[in-house]
Amino acid sequence: MGGYVGDNIFVSVKDNGVGICKDQLMEIKDSIDKHHLRAGFGISSVNDRIKLHFGAEYGLNIYSTYGCGTEIRIILPSNHA
Repeated sequence: MGGYVGDNIFVSVKDNGVGICKDQLMEIKDSIDKHHLRAGFGISSVNDRIKLHFGAEYGLNIYSTYGCGTEIRIILPSNHA
């Protein structure tokens, strides 16, 4: 799934699996920001490259509710020169 929100483009991947518990989700988000390998090198690398190229307000976000599923959303500017 994807689309536009204001002046931004978003790409979203969702699943309806078991989801991630709140504590583990916080650890994953923290490891992405601090470049730890718990989140995986690929996720941290993609997030870093987006932020370096477009700015701190863009990048990768993870949302999850345990028992309901997980969504990973990438936000990019739609009018970047």
